[in-house]
Amino acid sequence: MASASYTLEVDWDNTWSIGAAAAFTHAQANITNDIITLHCRRGLAAGASLFHQLQSGQLTVELNNKTGKYSPNNTGSVLTGLIQPGHWVRLRTTAVDGGAYARTLWGGRLLNIKALGKAKNKVSYAVLTAIGDLGWHAKRVIQQMPKATLLSGSVFTKTMTAITGRTTFTNHTIDAGLFAFDVYTGEGKNGYDALYEICVAEAGRLYEDTEGKMGFKQRHARLQDTKSVTAQATLSDAAGAAFSYDSIKQVDSSEVGMIYNEVAADYQKRTAQAQATLWTLATTPSLLPGESKTFWAIYPNLASPTNAVQVNAWLTLVATTDYLANSAANGSGVDYTADIGVVLTKSTGYMQITLTNNAAVEIYITLLQARGTPLTEDDAVRFVVEDTTSQAAYGDRRYPIVPILSPSLAPGAAGDVGTLDWARFHLAMYKDKFQMFDCEVMGNRSTATLQNLANLDLDNRVTVVANGDSQLGISSLDCFIEAIEHKIDKAKNHRTRYILSETTPTGGWWTWGYAMWGTTTRFAY
Repeated sequence: MASASYTLEVDWDNTWSIGAAAAFTHAQANITNDIITLHCRRGLAAGASLFHQLQSGQLTVELNNKTGKYSPNNTGSVLTGLIQPGHWVRLRTTAVDGGAYARTLWGGRLLNIKALGKAKNKVSYAVLTAIGDLGWHAKRVIQQMPKATLLSGSVFTKTMTAITGRTTFTNHTIDAGLFAFDVYTGEGKNGYDALYEICVAEAGRLYEDTEGKMGFKQRHARLQDTKSVTAQATLSDAAGAAFSYDSIKQVDSSEVGMIYNEVAADYQKRTAQAQATLWTLATTPSLLPGESKTFWAIYPNLASPTNAVQVNAWLTLVATTDYLANSAANGSGVDYTADIGVVLTKSTGYMQITLTNNAAVEIYITLLQARGTPLTEDDAVRFVVEDTTSQAAYGDRRYPIVPILSPSLAPGAAGDVGTLDWARFHLAMYKDKFQMFDCEVMGNRSTATLQNLANLDLDNRVTVVANGDSQLGISSLDCFIEAIEHKIDKAKNHRTRYILSETTPTGGWWTWGYAMWGTTTRFAY
């Protein structure tokens, strides 16, 4: 039987940065020899629609803990104080049948290690749990994010910065996108919801690569990416096949709730209004010499129009126009406005104003206001499209997402047309039944099989042949990889499970310059 060599490592000293080529440096980083069983997964959430919904990568490892090395409360462990959430975890192949074959299978962040107070097969063990970078940042609430009037990929990048604090993503897969937002901010949303919202508007896909890095794929990605256009392998039950599987299960899309024959989308136009005073301080605070105070100009507020939603642009405060300082609370006495230091932090829903008294005496802030150009939104207009043929066959099935889209005026098409196209696109994708497969492969059957398991990735196109012992009657059907699971034990037995979907729903489109027109293709947008 074929065999691969694996390395499971943890960045215990938290010095590795995402996308770096350098190895983990801690002396105890390599924990491969302690593996009892390992299970990792990436890809589509179970029962999710093919577009948008990604489940963050997950890794669970049972570790030999007979020395108490992985017990967080063991002060005698070489890892004392180092078992902390957030450290990077990485699973790699280093060789296949003795030949060098370096590939990363999974990467993400340590959640916890739990030492279990019992023996398993007479060996004390601990369970390590890790999650992809998307899952790590999923619940982080975006506190501040400038508005973005850009293509979806740029908006995605700005949102990533707001979530992670990182400003460069050169090692991430982030497509430019096709959907142009008139304005977007994820302020107040958690990380996953904000990124998901962008993917819904684009009709694109959240992505997490083998290292755990978050990414974004636009709606035409499967029509353009080489590994999605050309089959990367053939999974076959034919005798003597180079890449054969142990089992394959056909899943009807209607059984897992992936047929939708009514799709709705709301279009809501936003308009930048004329410059105005958006907020005024109602009190007269004092500042002692050298003292600083911070004031939050919130918009919209109780005095705002009912259709106000955000600030398009805050103006920088102007002395004597937007703020005044005097020696007396009633505005009389000496004018100390020139002695006020001002620091501003601007966002779409507020401006943070920090005032510092640089005078040698106590002063009073007798005027403080914030001006800017507000954004208002019209009442939403809902577009609904349906397919009566599908409804007759499967009953009425409504797509569960009704987005509120505010696209900018794309060349040749107004925002409402773009919203209608979004609904039509999803209806064409989900109105008909399509095939999915649950396929399991034993990697140790051959060197080529293990190499395929190390190479194949999400969104790759593969060809399925299932007209032999499996008796599915499929001579050749191209599919996309939607999810990947690896299971590896101490003996290096390696089993991989693929969730596959036939290419027609998400790949059977025709776009100029990317696809060949034929009887099974449809216009995309």
